[in-house]
Amino acid sequence: AEGITCLAVNSTKRFLAVAEKCSEGAIVTVFDLVTGKKKKTLSTTVALQDCDAPEFVCVAFSADNKYLLTQTGASKSGKHDWTLIYWQWDKARPLATMTVSNEKSASIYECSFNPTDSTMVCVIGDGIFKFLQAKDGSFKTLPVAPAKLQSFLTHAWLSDDKLLVCCENGDLMLFDNAGEFIAVLQSSPGEPRSATCVLSFSKGFITGGD
Repeated sequence: AEGITCLAVNSTKRFLAVAEKCSEGAIVTVFDLVTGKKKKTLSTTVALQDCDAPEFVCVAFSADNKYLLTQTGASKSGKHDWTLIYWQWDKARPLATMTVSNEKSASIYECSFNPTDSTMVCVIGDGIFKFLQAKDGSFKTLPVAPAKLQSFLTHAWLSDDKLLVCCENGDLMLFDNAGEFIAVLQSSPGEPRSATCVLSFSKGFITGGD
């Protein structure tokens, strides 16, 4: 391995997923934080034969802790750029895969599970905002879109199951549980500032950035 690219901790703080860059194909190792032992290792080459994407840019656990999302970055060949993989992680079994970027191969920044429905996932990036549903071994793209496609930097699910998305132009956009746009928050920092990280807690959220 050539270094850690991203991390995720599950909702009970029991398991830690560590994604590492690897020239033969990105890997994620899940550790048990109570015992300190390695539980499973997941590799892109298991999910996608001949996958040459060397790194994952994001990894996320589902709220019920049964599933894991891994989002690859660009691949050397271009065949496996920005591929989302949905795992039953305790079996190291890939359940669905999909290339989630656009024809320009725009960067994907983050992925996450809907907290109330582990079959529904969200992907954001540079001009990318997608809700997908995993069903029968594949992903289906759901028909949702914000009012304007722009660079979506980071996001968080809030305690009321709404989705907050932070944009490069400084907007904080609120969506409902199914990905329908609700509003741009009045508390948005606005240009030229933008929130580059966000964390939700029981009474709201905290952002940090420029």
